[in-house]
Amino acid sequence: MMERKGSCGSCGWCCQFLMVQRTTVPVHLVNEDITKFYDLRNGIKGGDGKIRFTGHLFVPCEWHDNVNKRCKDYKNRPEVCKHFPSTPDQIEGTPCYFWFEENGECRGGLNSPHPTPPRFGD
Repeated sequence: MMERKGSCGSCGWCCQFLMVQRTTVPVHLVNEDITKFYDLRNGIKGGDGKIRFTGHLFVPCEWHDNVNKRCKDYKNRPEVCKHFPSTPDQIEGTPCYFWFEENGECRGGLNSPHPTPPRFGD
């Protein structure tokens, strides 16, 4: 199991988004309509013909202060927030400062010492 490292850098990402959705559209499903759909959502068509898309499910937390981009009561924040992130795929490609390590492998948010782009299940 990967061990979480680092500390909160107050980027506010976890307060605004519930999850990251990564989608890979196989070549045999790519057509003009699918390409337009994902182009409008910043999808990327790779050299292999597959389209890759990262979506963030926006669910603002009632504790999030939109002006200061921070938790209104960080010390007493909900338990789920205290344990976020629990896996590296929750933060890869996001502005998070945390990272995960296991057996010399490091994966983290873009503001961590080990910035990792999003991984897609190909």
